[in-house]
Order: sequence, then structure tokens, then C-alpha cells
Amino acid sequence: MRTKKKINFIHYIILAIIIFIFCNLLNSLNFLVFSTYQKGWDFQYALRLVSDIYFTGVSNILYLHHHFFTYLLLPLYVFIDRSGVLFLYVNSVIFSIIGIYYFLLSDKLLNSKAVALMLTILFFFHYYFFDYQLRDFGFDYYLFIIPAFYYVILQKYKTAFLFTLLNMLSREDGYFIALMPIVYLILTKNYKVAFYFFCAVCFIAISLTIVSKKFIGYIPLNYDQTSEKIVFHEDISFLDKPKIVNQVYSQLGADFNAILKNAVQSPLIFYKRLVSEANKIFLITIFSTLLFVPFLNLKVLFFYFFIPFIYAFFSDDNASLRDSTHLCTYTSGIYITLLLTLKSIQTKYSKKNIADIFLMIIVIAIIAQQIKPLKNRISGVAQLPIKHINHKIFFDDLSRKNAVLQNYLSEICKNIQYDEVIITTERLLYFMKNTNNAVSFWQNEFIFNDSAAYLNIRNTRKKIFAFVLDYSFDNQKGDGLTLVENINILVDKTAYRVIYNEYPYYIAICK
Repeated sequence: MRTKKKINFIHYIILAIIIFIFCNLLNSLNFLVFSTYQKGWDFQYALRLVSDIYFTGVSNILYLHHHFFTYLLLPLYVFIDRSGVLFLYVNSVIFSIIGIYYFLLSDKLLNSKAVALMLTILFFFHYYFFDYQLRDFGFDYYLFIIPAFYYVILQKYKTAFLFTLLNMLSREDGYFIALMPIVYLILTKNYKVAFYFFCAVCFIAISLTIVSKKFIGYIPLNYDQTSEKIVFHEDISFLDKPKIVNQVYSQLGADFNAILKNAVQSPLIFYKRLVSEANKIFLITIFSTLLFVPFLNLKVLFFYFFIPFIYAFFSDDNASLRDSTHLCTYTSGIYITLLLTLKSIQTKYSKKNIADIFLMIIVIAIIAQQIKPLKNRISGVAQLPIKHINHKIFFDDLSRKNAVLQNYLSEICKNIQYDEVIITTERLLYFMKNTNNAVSFWQNEFIFNDSAAYLNIRNTRKKIFAFVLDYSFDNQKGDGLTLVENINILVDKTAYRVIYNEYPYYIAICK
């Protein structure tokens, strides 16, 4: 008995080491990416979302994607780190906690801590998942369904629903992913709990949808086109609902009503969409990194992956649901499907030792398949291209000259009013954590007239007191170039004046 307890203790020590390595590696690389380039579109999108909520309580973005989980993270942004960098660290911690649950779930189903450890290594370092965390960032915590699944198996349904709720608060995709534990309950003939679980999921999904569409809604930008200019940092016109549906599901119908009508009158359209060549390629893309192991049990694959993610299979060939940015969406289904497939293999081979060895060989083969792309990705970040080296030097210089920067910020901000804002870039915002009025430049929209510039948030104007920018935004194209041109016009008209300019360190334009 002591030997068994000792072995179990060793497994948990190894798990702790894996988590420590994962967190430190991911955080180090994330911060390196952040300090060298702009972090990525989703990171800028996240800063736009939390700053909107900070100033107005809601965001237009919630009309499109139901990122209500943002409200749980908002105190981190408000009280600790307005740059958003802390989200990158919290992200790795949350996924580490979910990784622990995946270890517990694997051990519960397979009754082998050794195999569970190997699966946990795969969980943390699977290429799609790791690359998504490194490349970008979003509030898409679909993997909360893993602890939900674990507690369903333990028959602790209240805790299971709590994690299911967190999954649903991440984004509307989570409504479909919430079907996974319900399917398990149905297949294990626990119909009563499955019914209550399903009703609760439907109620939450409908409630969040109503809140986002009716109570939050999308407030279109209103400005005087004869006397004002607008700089968009995203094309928010795509928030129009029929355009969204048409963009993702055009082959099925132009809007939701047309799709429902076609589903009844022309079901053959839906059948052809499901068995299309594009869907075969889609499946190959998703499962090739797992050596197609989930295909060893088509029943598991159908119920635990296909049903929750069926909305993706109805999407058009070039829809965003099929591109690389959404691969992380499907990882919850991938990991649960893989685990249940391995469980079916273990059941087939009655002798436990043989089954464990077989499972270990499969998991090691999958992990080995991940090593090369993962190694290339990490080395590609660690050995940054020469053209970006100046950006890293700039960030290091800011770190050493933080006191000087703070003095200039004090000079800039001494006359700012409580309802005015400063527009800055992510990296400068990192050194302005205590500046309550600072807002990220990217993914926002600005209104310019002859006398001032305004930040537009849900059609509420906040006067811009100053632009404090570094050259991380100055790519001389698109929105960055347009913004510079408009600022220069205001400087020429003496609405603003340059009080400090030591390129490439930082530029401040104040009234």
C-alpha cells in the first residue's frame, strides 16, 4: 500500500513539474512576442472589449460574440493591470488548472496515472493549442467543459453545471460544446439529469442571446460626415446580422429565417453540405495531429465531436470557422473524444497491463508527432527576425527608463480632466498601468474635426486629451497611417501640440 501511495505521489510531483514548465515557457514566450511585435489581433480585440466595458459598462462587441466571461476578468484590468498583459499570465494559469482536471479525468476513465500523465503532456503541448496561446489571445475558454465532464462522471452535477456555465460565458460556441456532458448522460441512460441539464443549458443560452441582442445591442456610429472624419480600426459594419449569417452559411441561406426554411423544404442542401469534400478536409485538418486515433471509435467520434460541433460542418468552405484561429475552439472535443476512444480501446483489451502498454504507445506516438512543429514554433519565437530586433531594444530601453517615462507622463497628464482619455499603444500602456484614462490605440475608432479628436465608445464621445504613441503602431499603412495624418492636421490647426518627440522612444501630442 505504501509503495502504491508513493507511486501516486511521484505522479503528482511530475504533474506539478509539467505545469511549472508549461506556465514559465508560455509566459516567457508570450511576453517576448508582446514586447517584440504587437501581440496579435485577438489581444487588441480583448483590450478593446475590456476598455469599452470599463468606460460604459458594455461593449458593441458583445452583440456579435457573447464574451460575458470578460466581466469576471474585468477587476484584473481595472485594479491591477490596464495594459492587459496580466491576461496572458492568467490565461496560462487557467489552462493549467484545466490541465489538472484533464489529468484527473484521464485517470478516472483509464485508471492509469502513467497514461494520464502522458495525456496531460499532450494537453499542454499539443501544437494547435500551444500555438494558439502563443500566437494570439482571446476569452475563448471552451476547455472549461473538461472539468464539467469530470464532475458529471463523479455525479457532482452542481459543480459540473458551474463549469458548463463558465464555458457558455466564454462565447456562443460554448452553447454547442455544452452538449458534450448532456450526450454522456443520455448514453449512460441518466435521462432525468440529462433533461434538467439540457433545460438549464437552453435557458442560459437563450438568456445570454436576448441580453446581447436586446439589452446590449449594437449602437451604430453617428457622426457628421460634412465636418468630421472617422478612423475605423475594425470594420464594425459586419455586425449587421444578415451579413454575418451570409458570410458563414451562405450556401444554406442568407439569414436565419432562410436557413430554417431551407432546412424544412430542402433538406438535401444540408445533406450535401455535410458530406462535402471540404468537410472531409476539415476533419483531416483537425485530427491529423492526433494520428486519427479518434476514428478508431466512430460512435464516440460522432456523439462527442460531430454533434457538438455540427454548426462548423454546415459553414461554407472559406468560412472563418474553418481557419486556423478557430482550431482552439475544437480542442475540447478533440481531447474528450481522444480520451473516450482510448477508454474504448482499453475496454476491448481486457488485460490491463496489455491495454496500458498499448495506450502508452499510442499517446507517445502522438506526442512525438507534435515535437517538430512545436520545436520550430518555439525556436522561431526565441530567434526573432533581425527586422524586429529594434522593437525589442525599444522595449528594453523603456524598462530601463521607466522613471523618465513616468515623469513625462506626469507632465502630460497634470491637466487632464476625469472624462478625457489618452490614446496609447499596448507596450506603452504596459508602463502606464496606473493611468486610469489611458486606452489602447488598436481596435478602436476615432472621430476628428477641426478643433479636437474623440474616442468613440458605443456612440459616446470621449475627448482625447493626448496621443502618447511609440513606433509599434507606426507601420505607415492602413489605420496607423490615417491616424498620423489626422493628428498632423490637428497639430497644424493648433488643436494639439507636440510637447515631446524623441523617436523611436515615444511621441506625445497634447493640447
